[in-house]
Amino acid sequence: MVDGKTNTFRIISFTLAGADVLQTFPGTFNLYKKQWVNKTLSPVCIFYALARYMTIISLVSNGIGFYSTDYTLETCKPFYMLPNVTAMLAGMAVQILVFIRTYAVSGRANFVYWGIGTIMFIGFPIQAFGIIYHREPVVVNGNCKGKVTAAGEPDWNIVYYSAHMGFDLIVCATATFYLVRSSWNLGVFNTSKFLRRVLRNGLMYTVVVFLSNLCVCVLLWVQPRPVLIFLADGSCWSSGGSSKRASGRLSRSRLCSLPSST
Repeated sequence: MVDGKTNTFRIISFTLAGADVLQTFPGTFNLYKKQWVNKTLSPVCIFYALARYMTIISLVSNGIGFYSTDYTLETCKPFYMLPNVTAMLAGMAVQILVFIRTYAVSGRANFVYWGIGTIMFIGFPIQAFGIIYHREPVVVNGNCKGKVTAAGEPDWNIVYYSAHMGFDLIVCATATFYLVRSSWNLGVFNTSKFLRRVLRNGLMYTVVVFLSNLCVCVLLWVQPRPVLIFLADGSCWSSGGSSKRASGRLSRSRLCSLPSST
């Protein structure tokens, strides 16, 4: 039987995700149309689409696995990692978008290109480890999920969230530094204008994601595993769309791209 609170949480998440997809559809369509007319396919468009549609696949497959009552262990095995892997790919795509945005904010500084780029690519296998390592299919009342089942072994999702936090913190600090320096050099720095630039470049969103990841890590570290059933069930925290202008703001799919223990 599906837990009432978990069920409500999922319904809210899926409703927000569906509404966000519909809300951002006009902007997404215009982005694709512009690429088609110009006969170009920019990296921003590619990773924007990857983040958006991997998130949708993750949400749909997560819901199927959670609400189904017909799974057996054999039928669960080919499916149970799909929500996690697609969510992980969506998260990586958004990290690349964040990297592109930070590189632009820095004025195409070599330090950002090589330094942040290296950190990002080192983080990818670490995130994959946190998602895949020792995660086994579990069938309860016919639904299908993935969990770390070894006795006394931690939930390795904490590795995934920690890698995300580290990257978010570094890119946020780097972009903030370049925004402050450019404003100061132009002699136009003031608090209100700086806050507007922070919001326009998506840094406030990055801070929110960082704090969300931090809360998850704290819960994974200090709470017993039964208390974390909502995490183990793989709920998504927010909607799965992205901004109307992919090059102007960061994709909101990041909050939905945090893989869970399904």
